[in-house]
Amino acid sequence: HAPATSLVAGACFEVGGVLISRLRGDSALFALPPKRQRHSAGRPKRRGRRLATPKAMAQCPRGWRTLYVTLGGKKVRRRIKSRLCLWWHVAKEHPIKVVIVKNPSGKGRDDYLFATDATLSEKQIIEQYAARWPVEEAIHDAKQHDGFEQTMGWCEHTVLRQAPMALFKQTLVKAWYLANAAALERRPEAMPPQPWQSPKDHPSYRDMLAALRL
Repeated sequence: HAPATSLVAGACFEVGGVLISRLRGDSALFALPPKRQRHSAGRPKRRGRRLATPKAMAQCPRGWRTLYVTLGGKKVRRRIKSRLCLWWHVAKEHPIKVVIVKNPSGKGRDDYLFATDATLSEKQIIEQYAARWPVEEAIHDAKQHDGFEQTMGWCEHTVLRQAPMALFKQTLVKAWYLANAAALERRPEAMPPQPWQSPKDHPSYRDMLAALRL
């Protein structure tokens, strides 16, 4: 995970993109370089002092504040602290914003997030990172049910056709289900519940496929 994140972060700086991702708890972070004094000799410093690791920052009781963010469609309360710093071995002198997120209830682990765009707010970083989950679910469903990774071709055109077609088919199935959901609810036989399934408040993509096939 760390080498891949480092590689993508470096590429984002080169092409002017923005990356929001997780940071390792033992990452080596540095303060921004101090302001150069007038008439000082020598080469100006490119980075400041070594900072505590994200994990150590999370253990410090000072600097926390409360923020309300929308995660999974619900407004929740989180404790956060953030800092502008340098991730030297990845981004060199380009500053990143590190956000440490803690659940006040004590449930779950602390999150160490970062954004290569230091102008983003903490709320934007947390919500945009959480918004990746529906994308991952869509890709997972495409692999499991739509042949996303079953292509046997090696040429470039085959690869470029197969993945978009799998995702396009998933879009068509969901659009069909939305258009017919009201009618399907009046027909229990269209989506028979299985004995081992717990009650659902919304259908899965597999349920939509089953209803379409029936």
